[in-house]
Amino acid sequence: MSAPAPPALSVVVPAFDEAAHVRGHLVRILHALARIGRPFEILLVDDGSRDATAAEAEAVAREDDRVVVLRHATNRGKGAALATGCARARGDLLAFLDADLEIAPEEIAPLLARMERDGADLAVGSKYVPGAVQRRPWRRLALSRVYLAVTSVLFRLPIRDTQTGLKLLRRDLAAKIVPAIVTTRWAWDVELLLLAHRLGARIVAGPVTVDFDGAGARIGLRGFLASGLDTARAFLRDRGLAAYGPALARARGTSRPGRPAPVAVVTGDDLGMSAGVDRGLVEAAAAGRLTAASWLADGPTAVDAAARVRAAAPDLDVGVHLDLAPRGVARFLLGSWLGVPSTRALRASVRAQIARARVLGLHPTHVDAHRHAFLWPRVYRACAAEARAQGLIGIRQPTPVGAWRCGAGGAGLCKGVLLAATGLGRRGIPHAYGLAAPAGIVDAAQVVRWARRGRWPRALLARPFEIVAHPSAGPDDVPYGERGVDRAADAATLAGLPGLLAARGVRLVAFPALPVPRRGR
Repeated sequence: MSAPAPPALSVVVPAFDEAAHVRGHLVRILHALARIGRPFEILLVDDGSRDATAAEAEAVAREDDRVVVLRHATNRGKGAALATGCARARGDLLAFLDADLEIAPEEIAPLLARMERDGADLAVGSKYVPGAVQRRPWRRLALSRVYLAVTSVLFRLPIRDTQTGLKLLRRDLAAKIVPAIVTTRWAWDVELLLLAHRLGARIVAGPVTVDFDGAGARIGLRGFLASGLDTARAFLRDRGLAAYGPALARARGTSRPGRPAPVAVVTGDDLGMSAGVDRGLVEAAAAGRLTAASWLADGPTAVDAAARVRAAAPDLDVGVHLDLAPRGVARFLLGSWLGVPSTRALRASVRAQIARARVLGLHPTHVDAHRHAFLWPRVYRACAAEARAQGLIGIRQPTPVGAWRCGAGGAGLCKGVLLAATGLGRRGIPHAYGLAAPAGIVDAAQVVRWARRGRWPRALLARPFEIVAHPSAGPDDVPYGERGVDRAADAATLAGLPGLLAARGVRLVAFPALPVPRRGR
């Protein structure tokens, strides 16, 4: 007798406390899949149910060997149940279907046809595309729409509806992304789609009919809030901490032996602020401790600083340290929030400062901002647009990476949190304008602390990052309003930094060595 054909389709059904109807629902799924005409298996994962869900499902499995029952000893969450099913599945295609059959199993066939017709890697049943039907309580519908709006803003995925229980994906794609998913509960679907999108998978949506027969919204307000918290964590892992970087690198096959080393730009800020600062920066650059420096166009010693660079460090990568707030940072930030100065005026200021650098014999490759003028996305966008128009290739991403601080003590923590919070609105702007940008910034002193402890944040090494220092040499001749940084300590820190980075395998580069996005405006 020949062995049964291996399944072409594996349907993963997460279940929790479904004893009342799981047997009938499994029979209905069997009948619906039989009509597709392909070998299949059903993997019901009992997620620590408190009732007889597993026993009822096993009764069906004894009658039909295409049903397999998997069990969690305790409730671990729907996402964990789906991950368990994915690990056990044998089919080339995987389908996810909720055990309550809020979406009927008959919907699998048309979604599968849509997936194959479009050559997609992942297909999602959607309540918000033409042809979809919803029969749900208004409370659940309202919560769904709120969540939809939030995820659309945060993740910008190619599909609108992330949370429907019906999805189809190729098993090879699941093998790459499912192990990288962190959450086990509410935001599992979001992470699945986010990681698939990051890998370049083709994702399509097809209409489904959602029929909720229960009384009231099962998710409830508490579940909705927990879902929102889970989603916020996923967003911070992705955009704030770059925590998915190593897993995505492994999925792409770029984390194998011989892969490129982690990359960092080491920048010295405030060139042109004072003679002592200029000496400290140029000496550090000449000694190979810096790969870039930011020149302050309107600084007191800007002209002399440019001459020092031409004479002692002609190959130094120079960025323009834009001073957009000459009348005070508080006044500028308030005004720019209200729309003053205009975008045209901002771009004119950027253009003038880049032109001054060129007149003095400097060849700037990128821009950043003095006094945190990049806090507001409107300002950041205007600077990016003008930098691109002037032929520059990069812009700083003023967001902490690897730590929630920028500097020592409480002031450094507050500054880091502020930059991280405002940075959420700036993500994606460099890419939109075709500009190279490190993933974020970190203080040189913080990097030294990590190196000495031997504990480096994974997020820090996942993508190119920028280390910022403010060295000085000689007497303290820094203007009074700029004395919040211990510049002598930063100069000492820079002396040992290259060795510590080399020991960790970090490759030091300048802005022109960073990848420039192919897509831009």
